[in-house]
Amino acid sequence: MAKLSLRLICAVVGAVVVLLLASCESLIPPVVPMPDEEPAAANYMPLDSSQDMFPLFVGARWVYRNATPDIVPVIHSGDLIETEVAAIARRLDTASGTPYECFVLRTRQGMAPEVLSYLRRTRDGVALYGIERLPYAGAPELTQFNGESFINLPFEKDLAWSFSRPDTASLDSVILGQETVPLSATVWKLLGPYTAIFTDAWRLKSEFGGSLADAYGYGIVEEWFAPGVGMIKRTADSLFYELVQFRGSDEVTLLEEDSTAGPYYPPVGAVVVVQLRGAKSSASSGYAWELKNWNEITAAGVLTPLSEGGESGEFFADLDGARRVGTGTYVFVFEVRTQGQASLLFTRYGFGTAASAAPESIRFNLGKPQPMNLSEGTVQTLVRTTGATATFTVHYTDGDGNPPSLSQVWIDGGTSRDMAFSHGRLADGYYTSGPVPISEGLHTYCFRFSDEESTDASSLPCQLQAVFDVGGPIP
Repeated sequence: MAKLSLRLICAVVGAVVVLLLASCESLIPPVVPMPDEEPAAANYMPLDSSQDMFPLFVGARWVYRNATPDIVPVIHSGDLIETEVAAIARRLDTASGTPYECFVLRTRQGMAPEVLSYLRRTRDGVALYGIERLPYAGAPELTQFNGESFINLPFEKDLAWSFSRPDTASLDSVILGQETVPLSATVWKLLGPYTAIFTDAWRLKSEFGGSLADAYGYGIVEEWFAPGVGMIKRTADSLFYELVQFRGSDEVTLLEEDSTAGPYYPPVGAVVVVQLRGAKSSASSGYAWELKNWNEITAAGVLTPLSEGGESGEFFADLDGARRVGTGTYVFVFEVRTQGQASLLFTRYGFGTAASAAPESIRFNLGKPQPMNLSEGTVQTLVRTTGATATFTVHYTDGDGNPPSLSQVWIDGGTSRDMAFSHGRLADGYYTSGPVPISEGLHTYCFRFSDEESTDASSLPCQLQAVFDVGGPIP
């Protein structure tokens, strides 16, 4: 009896294991963690983003124009300030040994060096852990901080904070109050116009000293922050900048290694950001990510890549290297162009001492299937003494960006001819049959198209059916 019970238990356990393995086979293979990889404590994200005074998320972006009197309306590229959250970097707290995340805030202004601010979002505000200047020649200039208070939250009148360091880096800030702030032009979000008047903006006055003033390019500055938007206005060194465009969290879809396969449904005009952990190109060993279906995505037209190649490399590496040498981040950015269906396929390869590791793949699916459409069906006949021919043309469009897998014209309900791409785009262009011999008299024609593989033409609907007349031979 004991032997029977043992056999029964083994059988049940075996069946459970088989079921688990079978269910896992249908899932995307997980990405194998790199050596010494540990889950990092995530940044705090406010529950109500519409009230957030300093929104931080990968893909966030703000553009400011120089609206200083006597300079406008002549605006040069150097008069624009572009700020964006480009990635998430990971750090190791040397005191506690705890890994955590930092947002990488990248600022560009004209010909000045780019500035990367490494900011950690906490429940009480935003802490500063590093500033990196990226000169056009020479190595990046990195100044590390220890989590000093950069922005304290929530805002309230007379709220003040400050810090100073032996290297002369210092910051003194105070909230002056809440005001109504009209801007001289409408602010644009990625998906449309926003507003030109902010009725509940908070005014912040700060004095930057030492390396902080050198990195940001100003000493005393006043800034106005609006809920759910962030900074909308700044005065510094007699110059006045105001917000003209920003990207909200509802306009960005962020995908990482641990994100599900989808499908995701970002609106047309929105941005899809993919951030994958890897190793920077200058490392002697590590893992590199590659977008495998770049050509497919470009040809389909559903997504437009906004980043070149996707590697952000050493600029978004961990700050202190205490956890793993050569760490970095790969960031890919895409704009959604149509409501079609698209797929992003990434493969991770090992190089150096990790070259023997088996490649790992991850796929993200976006959008929902869109129906194809046929329009502008025409026939052109040519009658000669030797006989007549008919040439058929139709306009094919597919919301998913897929070319037709089957394209035929059917004549008189039984004779079919394949049609070939003529001009336009494969998924939005014209297809023609070429000259088809035909007898004089009345005839019918229609089109049978499909964007799916292994389709039986006779099972497809006959679209754009019409009648045409072929005259007699030319005497």
